[in-house]
Amino acid sequence: MSKITLAATTAIVAATATSAFAGGLDRSGQSINALFEEGRYLGFGLTYVSPNVSGTDIATLNPLESDSGNIAKSYWAPSLAFKDDINDRLSYALLYDKDYGAEVDYATDGSILLGGQQADAFSQNLTGILQYNFDGGFSGYAGLRAQSVEADVTLNGAVYPFPNGYNAKFDKDWAFGYLIGAAWERPDIAARVSLTYFSKIKHDTSTTETGLAPIALEGDATIETPQSVNLDFQTGVAANTLLFGSIRWVNWSDFDVTPPNLGSALVSYDDDTFTYNLGLGYKFTEEFSGAVQASYEKGNGGTVSTLGGTDGRTSLGIGGTYTMANNTRISAGLNYSWLGDATGAVSGTEVMNYKDNYAIGAGIRVSFDLN
Repeated sequence: MSKITLAATTAIVAATATSAFAGGLDRSGQSINALFEEGRYLGFGLTYVSPNVSGTDIATLNPLESDSGNIAKSYWAPSLAFKDDINDRLSYALLYDKDYGAEVDYATDGSILLGGQQADAFSQNLTGILQYNFDGGFSGYAGLRAQSVEADVTLNGAVYPFPNGYNAKFDKDWAFGYLIGAAWERPDIAARVSLTYFSKIKHDTSTTETGLAPIALEGDATIETPQSVNLDFQTGVAANTLLFGSIRWVNWSDFDVTPPNLGSALVSYDDDTFTYNLGLGYKFTEEFSGAVQASYEKGNGGTVSTLGGTDGRTSLGIGGTYTMANNTRISAGLNYSWLGDATGAVSGTEVMNYKDNYAIGAGIRVSFDLN
């Protein structure tokens, strides 16, 4: 029971930390930890994130240096996982999450340069994974991912040449990608190392743009959600004590969202992101275990998109799991993230300084051992 309980605890702490304003548009961290649960497993998770991101206009463009107010909306990040064994060698998992997203709103009575700018972008992901267990604790797995994306972006404010603002609406599109990975486990010391590659996914979405011409302009845009790699590890280090962590790479430097008629990208990134997580879990009693975790994502420097407003992140999280007599587990976690200062730019021109920002995340997961 120690292994199962600690796994649930570390999972909710990790999920809450990842959802709390990770790099780029990352929201879920694309965890596949449910694949390594024992026997038949069902889990439901929900994370709430409340970020505070604000900035001040660059004085050379706006001597009033008006403040944007909080531009980042709070959001919910649901997840669902089911895992089962087919036989002694084969197992499978079905996963659902909202892996990428952004919700930004500049108040019209805030920043003079960017007042009225908005963005709502979402993706959701369905993943099926098949795992084969070799001798010696090794396993290999692969899966198919079905992903949808949709977005609605408005550019407004004195920095833009649009008298009545500009809007691009990207209709929902479904497309497919894959994942492939390998793992090694040693159950007697609760050790596991897994390496997972997630492919990029190419979307062709119908797009409607207003504000460029007297009539709406329609066309097709290509959006490729980025490829990524997760390295996850854990091991027992003492009685009832588990050390765990992960390294995640996301290929944001190859990502952009460019409408067909605007002629420039609405969102793009100069660099990839690397996110590091390290935590410690402890089983206090047969029913209760807890965990703490620290996360770090290095800032890349330079300028950032005004639809983001942060560069890098440091966070601390804490969580716990209570296991009932029927092996139903309730896990909860809290996370606080210090978001890195940044300078926002539009078409290469620095327009806003973002400072002293943060995000608070809270998550809950209910899971069932169905064996």
